[in-house]
Amino acid sequence: MWNGTEWIPAPPQSNVLPESSINQEQVSSVANQTGVNSNQLAQVAPYFDQNQDGVLQHSELQQAAMAISHSPTAPVPVQNPQPAMQQPAMQQPAMQQPAMQQPAMQQPAMQQPAMQQPAMLAPESGMNKKMIFAGILTIVLLTVVFFVWKANLGGERVEPESNEIHGTWTFCEGNCVAEAGDSIYNVTFAKDGDLSHPQWPVPGYQSTSWSIDQEKIEWTIVYNSTVEFQYVGEYEIKNDVLYIAFDTINQNNNGVVSETETALMGFVAVREEPIIASGYDIATFSQIIEDNKPTPEWFLEYLGMADLADEQES
Repeated sequence: MWNGTEWIPAPPQSNVLPESSINQEQVSSVANQTGVNSNQLAQVAPYFDQNQDGVLQHSELQQAAMAISHSPTAPVPVQNPQPAMQQPAMQQPAMQQPAMQQPAMQQPAMQQPAMQQPAMLAPESGMNKKMIFAGILTIVLLTVVFFVWKANLGGERVEPESNEIHGTWTFCEGNCVAEAGDSIYNVTFAKDGDLSHPQWPVPGYQSTSWSIDQEKIEWTIVYNSTVEFQYVGEYEIKNDVLYIAFDTINQNNNGVVSETETALMGFVAVREEPIIASGYDIATFSQIIEDNKPTPEWFLEYLGMADLADEQES
C-alpha cells in the first residue's frame, strides 16, 4: 500500500475502519487543505489508522491525503516481494568481483620502476636529499590546505546541541479546533539528535533523528534496514513559537533514492514550558501564537496565503 512516501504492508481487514467511524467534517477539512477529492479521501482514509485506536487522527488523514496527491515513483516496486526475488540478480555484479580484481594481480609488473629507485638515489648528493625533503614537505602542506579549504567550502554545520531548537515543543493537529476533534501533542528534539514524535514511535520504527544543516531542518525517519525517508525544509523560531515548512521528501528504498517536492507539511509549534504554565489546551496554544504575531511572511507564502501577509491572518 502506498502512503505517499513509501510502500508499506496493507493493514489486515480487521484493522480497516468502518465507514461509520469516519468524521466527514474532518475529511472535508483535510481535503480542502490538501486539494484532494473528499470522496476519494473518505475511501482511502480507513486504511490509515496507524496507531489502531479506532479513530482517525488528523495526522493520519493527512497521510492518506498525501498518498492520493503523491503518486508512486517509477523505481519503487509495487509489491514488496518483487524486489526480494530480484535481489540475487541485482547482486550478480558483486559475484564477478574476482574477475574485476584480476588487474590487481599484475601490480608487481607495474611497480617495477619503483624497485629501481635505489639506483636513481645512488649518488650521495646533498642537493638530491634537499629536493626530496622539499617535495615531501610540499605534499604535506598541500594536503593540509586542501582539507581546510574543503571544510570552509562546505560551510559550517550547526549541530543539534548548539541549536536553540532542542527541547520539547507542542504541536497541534489540523486546524487546531477542539470541536473538530483536533488535539495537541509534544515533539522532543533531544540534544544528541534523537527525535521523539508520536507519529513515528521507537520501537516500531528503527530510529528517528533531527539535524540542522545551514538554514534547513531535517527529520530522518528510518523505517527498517532498507527503507528510510527524510523531510527537509525551512524553519524559524520567533520567541516561543517555532515555524516549520517542509518542502522536500527524500526516500531511500533499498538503495533506490527518490526526491518529492511537497507543500502540505507546514507546522506551527509552541515551547512546552509556557503552554504548561498557562494551561495545556488548544485555547492556550492558539493564544501564544496570537501573541507572537506577525507570522513570518515566508511561512504564509508556503501555506499559499501570501495575499494575507499584510493582514497577518492565519
